[in-house]
Amino acid sequence: MRHVLGDDAVELWRGVIDNRPGSETQSWHRDGEHLFEHVHLPAHCITIFVPLVDLEDDLLGPTQFYPGSHICGRSALYHGLNSIGDESDCYLPFCTPRLAIGDVIAFDYRTIHRGLANTSHLSESTAPTARPMLYIVYARSWFIDRVNFPSDAPLWAGDQLNEHLQSYSSKR
Repeated sequence: MRHVLGDDAVELWRGVIDNRPGSETQSWHRDGEHLFEHVHLPAHCITIFVPLVDLEDDLLGPTQFYPGSHICGRSALYHGLNSIGDESDCYLPFCTPRLAIGDVIAFDYRTIHRGLANTSHLSESTAPTARPMLYIVYARSWFIDRVNFPSDAPLWAGDQLNEHLQSYSSKR
């Protein structure tokens, strides 16, 4: 990360994306936009995905990517990706990496991607299975994402947490 984002790179967030059986395919999206509309800059934020199960077929809903979509001058090439039917103007190929448990994939925050539907519940040969994916987001030290994570404040802090826990335990 330091080679791409600098020696003062910071971890912004981490968590688990849990794609459950019966989920729908996501719309194509970027996790973050370009900092400036007409100027391509080096990466300011990188996302790391680590699958916690094997993703060697489409049943569990792997992630698809448009390689090169993070480049500012190419944005017009991806016009209409989420149109209904075959309305998309995009003719570029996307990829669906086949990852094994513990593999790592890193991508620029501006890369267009989507998670496929988890259709494991429709398979006659496998049991319905969730697709947990660890994610870690790193950024340059000055970057703040107020769109995806508008607040760093915890849901419950200090006395509020104690009050919440006491209230919960008294109801049990």
